[in-house]
Amino acid sequence: MSCIGISDDRGDGVFDRSVSLWGNDFSNMTALFGLADGGTMRTNEFRRVGYWNGHESRFRFYGTEQVFEQSGHGATLSVKTEGEDYAKGETRDISDLFFTQGGQVPEGFGDIDPALMQSFASGTAPVQDRSRLPKEFEGAHNGHEGAHHFLADDFVYYLYHRTHHEIRVLWASHVVHHSSERYNLSTALRQPVAEGVTLTVPFGVLGLLGVRPALIEHARGINLIYQFWIHTETIRRLGRLEKVLNTPSHHRVHHGSNRQYLDRNHGSILILWDRLFGTFEEEDERVVYGLTRNIDTYNPLRIASHEWRDIARDVADADTWSDRFSFLLRGPGWAYSRRPSPVRAA
Repeated sequence: MSCIGISDDRGDGVFDRSVSLWGNDFSNMTALFGLADGGTMRTNEFRRVGYWNGHESRFRFYGTEQVFEQSGHGATLSVKTEGEDYAKGETRDISDLFFTQGGQVPEGFGDIDPALMQSFASGTAPVQDRSRLPKEFEGAHNGHEGAHHFLADDFVYYLYHRTHHEIRVLWASHVVHHSSERYNLSTALRQPVAEGVTLTVPFGVLGLLGVRPALIEHARGINLIYQFWIHTETIRRLGRLEKVLNTPSHHRVHHGSNRQYLDRNHGSILILWDRLFGTFEEEDERVVYGLTRNIDTYNPLRIASHEWRDIARDVADADTWSDRFSFLLRGPGWAYSRRPSPVRAA
């Protein structure tokens, strides 16, 4: 409804307008929100209070019995003494409980005043109990490495999977997983060898963005385990879970060669990405499994290489460079529509 703030004029690269995604240089602000149920809410965020070379308040929480304050110099807890006012109460220095241990951001991290580097420490404090976390989180930063990496992995897999259906040179490796005309748990084990190479690009990007390789592998393992059980016709529907998760029903659609099912439901664990980006399809008519042009062979070498051979033949027979590149980079549907008749099996 309204927001009032104080423009920061330090020029130290923290709250400058030039580094804000929204052109916002407020370090201190107060905002009033209207809520969906008709109520209102006010929030105050004061990042810089006081003189720049002295005390700066980060957080203050006022209660009827205690007051907690964390500043750039430490943390205190003021406890009200029975029958007395706050000024006569006990103030405890609890700074040691809130000091971040390890994981300091290295020097030269952005255009930031060295005096502010403590504010950008990445780690945990004694007050944060890590004993209940899985061992994979040992040494992890305190930022986006909780459930975030699972969500990032799931989204990256959606993009990765979708491109393997829409770019023919990628489909040439992924087609191994779809060439079975039966749908059961063994279908989940039809994993193409070439994807060991293509996987390195999207998930390598996750690593470059700061997600630890161990956590990427952790998420990938969960991804593969989850996708195993959904390759079944035994389980029909899962009620409300169908709205959120990639279920056997949704994945049956993905493996269908029916026209309405082609290039649909690419999600890994979540089906939300398909719903969001327009690639979702509900299971309606009976699914016909396999390819639009089945290869009718059990020869593993033929199964793994037939699309590569067809691509080579199409590129060699193309009349223009535009068509040659299209046979590589456009969808398999475009390539198949350019053929006068199906390619014979060797």
